Amino acid sequence: MNEIVSQQEGAFSIPENLAAEVQALQESGETEEGIKEFIRLSTPTPTEETAPAETETEPQVSGEDEPGTGMEIVRGLAEGTQRAIDAAGGLIPLPSMEINEQPVENVTDFMRATVGDIGTEFELPTTTTGKVTSGLTQTLWGAIPAMKFVRAMGVSNVFAQTVFGGAIGDFVVGDERLAKGILNLIDMLPSELGGEAADRVIDIIDEWATDKDKGGYDDLKSRTIAALGGIPVAAAADRLLKVAGIAAESGAEALKGFRDTLSTRLRGADASAAVRSVEEQALFDAHSVIGSRISREGTPRKGTPIFSEIYRRAIDRFNPIKKLQDDLAAGRELPINMRPYEQVRLQVSAMNKANLFLEHEVRNFLTGEVVGPGLKKIMEPLAGDGQGLREFSNYAVAKRALELMNRPKPIKTGYEADRAALEKVVRETGERFEPIFRGVVDYQNNVLTYLKDSGVISKEMVAAIKEANKDYVPFFRVMDDEATGGLAKKIFNPLRKIKGSEREVIDPLESVIKNTYHFVQLAERNQVIKALHDLAKSSPRGSELVKVLPTKSKPIKIKGEELETAIKKADQDSPLLDLLRQYAGDGAAKILPDDVSIFRAMQETEKSNAVSYMSKGKRITLELDEEVATALKGMDNDSVGLLTKIFSIPAKTLRAGAILDPEFFVRNSMRDNVTAAVYSGNGFKPFLSDFANGLASHLSRDKSYKDWLNGGGAQATLVSMDRQYLRENLAKLMDSADMYTTVKNVVKSPLEILRVATEFAENATRIGEFKRATGRTPLKELKRVSKNIIKGTKDEAASVTKAQAQSAAFQAREITLDFARRGAGTKGLNMLSAFLNARIQGYDRMVRAMINNPVRTNARAGMFITAPSIYLWMHNNHESRVERYRAVPEWQKNLFWVVVTDDEIYRIPKPFELGVLYGSVPERILDAWAGNRKMEDLIDDIPKALGLDWRSIAGTLVPTAAQPIAEDMANYSVFRGRDLEPASLSDPQTAPLPQDRYTLYTSETAKKISELFGGAGIPVLENMSPIEVENYISQWTGGLGRKFLELIVEPTGRALEILPEQNLPLTTLADIPFVKGFVIRHPDRNSQPAVDFYRRSDDAMQWVNSYKKRKREGDLARIDDLMNAEGGKLTGYLGIEGFIRKQRTELSRLSRLIGTVYKHPDMSKTAKRINIDNMLITMHDISVKANEVLDIAEESRKTWEDAVGK
Repeated sequence: MNEIVSQQEGAFSIPENLAAEVQALQESGETEEGIKEFIRLSTPTPTEETAPAETETEPQVSGEDEPGTGMEIVRGLAEGTQRAIDAAGGLIPLPSMEINEQPVENVTDFMRATVGDIGTEFELPTTTTGKVTSGLTQTLWGAIPAMKFVRAMGVSNVFAQTVFGGAIGDFVVGDERLAKGILNLIDMLPSELGGEAADRVIDIIDEWATDKDKGGYDDLKSRTIAALGGIPVAAAADRLLKVAGIAAESGAEALKGFRDTLSTRLRGADASAAVRSVEEQALFDAHSVIGSRISREGTPRKGTPIFSEIYRRAIDRFNPIKKLQDDLAAGRELPINMRPYEQVRLQVSAMNKANLFLEHEVRNFLTGEVVGPGLKKIMEPLAGDGQGLREFSNYAVAKRALELMNRPKPIKTGYEADRAALEKVVRETGERFEPIFRGVVDYQNNVLTYLKDSGVISKEMVAAIKEANKDYVPFFRVMDDEATGGLAKKIFNPLRKIKGSEREVIDPLESVIKNTYHFVQLAERNQVIKALHDLAKSSPRGSELVKVLPTKSKPIKIKGEELETAIKKADQDSPLLDLLRQYAGDGAAKILPDDVSIFRAMQETEKSNAVSYMSKGKRITLELDEEVATALKGMDNDSVGLLTKIFSIPAKTLRAGAILDPEFFVRNSMRDNVTAAVYSGNGFKPFLSDFANGLASHLSRDKSYKDWLNGGGAQATLVSMDRQYLRENLAKLMDSADMYTTVKNVVKSPLEILRVATEFAENATRIGEFKRATGRTPLKELKRVSKNIIKGTKDEAASVTKAQAQSAAFQAREITLDFARRGAGTKGLNMLSAFLNARIQGYDRMVRAMINNPVRTNARAGMFITAPSIYLWMHNNHESRVERYRAVPEWQKNLFWVVVTDDEIYRIPKPFELGVLYGSVPERILDAWAGNRKMEDLIDDIPKALGLDWRSIAGTLVPTAAQPIAEDMANYSVFRGRDLEPASLSDPQTAPLPQDRYTLYTSETAKKISELFGGAGIPVLENMSPIEVENYISQWTGGLGRKFLELIVEPTGRALEILPEQNLPLTTLADIPFVKGFVIRHPDRNSQPAVDFYRRSDDAMQWVNSYKKRKREGDLARIDDLMNAEGGKLTGYLGIEGFIRKQRTELSRLSRLIGTVYKHPDMSKTAKRINIDNMLITMHDISVKANEVLDIAEESRKTWEDAVGK
């Protein structure tokens, strides 16, 4: 910021005819202000309408002594936000109406007619700090419609698009006073923008400037539109071209300076200021490309930019693949099978595709068409028959063993002594099991063909395998090693020559299931690298960025007789022998010479920057950038140590306890629906439209659901993070008598029921987006289903190609958050911190949406989030509801839409990141404008709302295992933003023993646990209060743990008389499990005014206590320092010390009285509720009045400061 504002001299502000005089003035020691005044007086005065703003005075460096810096930042934020909201609101149409005699056509009109301009309550910023804050605020908020214009000019770099597009965007530069800032921003751009992009703009300016009859800047704008082929730049180029118009009005020299500077800066600092011809520019660009790869004067080539490395390590481990894909694509639209980044993201769901094969149907690798039934369908005749399954396994083993034993060269099976038993089983059970057995063999052949079509094995090998193995089932032995590995370093032909053994054979069905997972994973991983190679072969830079390494061979010398013997041993009738005799000639004594050289492929150790894939059964090795190779090999799946695994248990239990809480997945579905509506590129319609459409497919497991699985859309949910699919499904399928029943029949515990329900809720949104992307909209599906019901038909949705399914599946993964996406270095951290990756991916997804689709993102966020937020804010601020709205804690307002009614206060979940930025931040600004919150509080409220204050960041980074420990030590709840134990329980002067530190709402279980710990004699545990016990349970088990206590442990404890019976107050909606997740308790002792009063009074009393301490010590100098600190605020606090103490005493008295009523054995439930609510309302009123007194003290200090200074 300092660098931008310090560059006050724009390119056209020092005309060439004044350069010598300016230099002389500089050498004579003239001040910068004097030089600027000289330039101003020596330059012809422009007309009033187009004159550039006067150059500001030298900017002050922000610091503690700069007057009004904080308020200037607030003013800048307000002005910038006002302009951004006005422009964004203008994009969101509303039905035509009239409010307060003002016409309303869009959200901006609506706000002005109902609320007025937010900025009217602020003075406009006057200092450099304020103005730059305003400009940058607009840049950060802006929808940047100029992005399309910038892209049309050939700008591909995302950072360049953001800065350049933002600088000239309709939401950024509101007037000419920031014109010079545009050029300073252009200075920050990378030099890759040169060439055609600069030429096209400069040529237009040149032609316009030399035209004797040129008009104003509107004429320049129209010429630009015409010259660029009708590209809609009216809004986008408007501000940039206006600068050219201003320069022209300032004189020919000024225009030339602007034009040359723009040309130079667009090309980079090292380029010549003169505009080159097309031929000269082409040669210059060629030299630049070559020279950028040459190290001169010992200067090494640049390594990975630090931002890219941080992004790879923290956010997306596959980002190097994305960058390489973009370089190879060079702006081209690519088919999905040539997009390795999308392929590597989709292959994460290979396990789910294998589940599709096992449970439903086998698909063709190339087309995605169904080629055969799944294993479950084949095994249906034995469903529920455990004994039948075991007998079928015996039959399959017998068939395979006899086939191997009957070969011309028998292979040892271990059953040679039991041949009669094998034949008996086949003979007597064949009629029952043979059809099923043939189905299993066909299933395996289909999976084998899938592997062949992916290129891992050749069609010749598949044909030979099928010919030689008519009765194939896997004979995996108990001691066989299983191949494991990363994405690319272990892609190989998985088929091995069978070797005889007498070891125990694993159940063939289990081996078939393992083969399915193994083969599908190999095929999908192979496709990723093949996609990269195919893309490289289509790109002019492919041979430079992706090199094919030749297969090296080495000669091995052996005796001719040995080779001949080996051939005959392998096959006595080999046609190779006839061929060798033919070449040796008739009558030759030997068909081979004495010494023969055989060339064999060398099995070299792969380089760290090389990866391999299989094409038609042959290995192809590619040499890549080290980071790309590392990402492909999966080497970033860092192994973690035993200690990390141990400390990851609390994170796993919290994640499970949170996401499996029924309240959570209902709330999460609501958040996902709104998020999907904003991010969707296909027009996702939330709730009863696309969400219901997706849920219907998930429940029915219809064609769309199976296409979604086959496309790679699954395993993107939060609940899937901790699942081990192979292990779980093997256990499910092999340990159950009914191996292949539907999901509902293999669910074995309430937790699994909740897990399945959570996956349904999360995946319904994704499948809804998948169906919309493939044209299966809710209306079309409703017509199809209705037709089937009426006519009794079973028509399925129209088929889609594999490419269409993959493209739609990728969009479905991106519709909210893809939780399988993570940084290369965050696996261990994600295991330790339950929601670290969710927080990172949430912010990253929002930023990517703003950069890649700014207009759509801002417009839809305005429609689905900002508009309802403003409407509800206005509803809640009605005079009959505003007091109750102000009582709602800030953290609730940040995470939920609050709906105040006559009887209750309800809360509707907001999307986390989008909801805060587009909903909560505007609400907080409106609160400040309306007086619900103080202006100064915005500086604290907005970072807290965004989760960017230090406590929120620390809470996310701290391992879950340590979170409750840290909160106990600090006595502070990060989530709720207040003390864990209230002051009356934590202050050493008033605190009781640990076992007695609890509130009215602390569970009896927590009290009992604390009591037991108190007598345990263990130092750490004996001082744990009931509040701290509950915090550990909450932090380590989430909402599910709390409900387990509330619904199971507590009633059971009372039934067994371990816990006391309680006569509790009348239950409200805020006390009912599940319902209370959508209701805010009112009145409540932790209302926002109460929290504010305790925080502010704590601060005031610390100042007063410091003063008294220094007074006792007689330290007059330090007393004087304290009295004068921060504008003399201590004086005000001393004046209201008695009042503060009195209010806090009264609040403590009421709190104790509530406790007495709460525990009263004889008072009725209704009477308890009425009395407690009345006292809570009184406590709320006391807090409001006390805050008003603190406000008066603060205003008095400001009045004094304004009168006499600091």
